[in-house]
Amino acid sequence: MLYRYAQTSDIPHIAKIYNIAIAEGGANAFTDQLPLEYFENFFHNHPSDKYPIIVCEADTDIAGFSYISPYRAERKALRITAEISYYVDPKHRGRGIGQALIECITDKCPDLGIITLFAIILEENQASIRLMKRTGFSEWAYLPRTAIFDGRITGQYYYGKNI
Repeated sequence: MLYRYAQTSDIPHIAKIYNIAIAEGGANAFTDQLPLEYFENFFHNHPSDKYPIIVCEADTDIAGFSYISPYRAERKALRITAEISYYVDPKHRGRGIGQALIECITDKCPDLGIITLFAIILEENQASIRLMKRTGFSEWAYLPRTAIFDGRITGQYYYGKNI
């Protein structure tokens, strides 16, 4: 498997994987599929020298991706903190790709000036909670009753790590 910075040609693959996560529910707070244009804008707002997108290429297929996003970007004192997100194509899950993506992007943080990472995970996403713990993140906060999916109310966990 190859882990590398995302390229514009990866945008349709990123969109596909992300929209699968939306359709599955519980991976993020979106409830409707997002158009390709959303991901084109997303890509351009994540320059590799500050907020990179990393993809995992497996057998010439994009198996997953991770990225970091600014935390309250307009507040300069918080520039050392970023949110990490990660998604793995269902047909590639269970192969350690999520863990490798998290480790890969975490390793880049010191060079990016990021010293604190956090992830926001819906409480029912037990696979991500286990993955966070396995990669050295710890539970920092719980926000009860913050999201609703088809009438089902759920909370969110914040998992964090100081790099």
